[in-house]
Amino acid sequence: MKASVKTIGIYVSGILCLLIGVIGLVLPILQGVLFIIIGLSILSLRWPWLAHKRDSFLVRYPLIGRQYAYVRVKAVRFSERVRRTLSYQ
Repeated sequence: MKASVKTIGIYVSGILCLLIGVIGLVLPILQGVLFIIIGLSILSLRWPWLAHKRDSFLVRYPLIGRQYAYVRVKAVRFSERVRRTLSYQ
C-alpha cells in the first residue's frame, strides 16, 4: 500500500510539474523550462528509458550535468531533513 501511494505521488507531482512547465512557456512569470526539467527528473524515478535519456543529455552537456548534480544533492539533503523532522513528531 505504501509503495503504491509513493508511486502515485511521483506520477502526480511529475505530471503537475510538466503541466506547469508548459504553461510557463507561455506565461512570462513562470520559468517553464525549469518546471519541465523538474517534472522529467521526477518521472525518471519510475521510467527507466527517461532516466537513460536524462543521463545521456547530462553527459552531452557537462555544464548542465554539474549543475544538475549540485541541485540533486541539495534536494536529497533537504528531503532527508524534512523526513527526520516529520519522524520526530
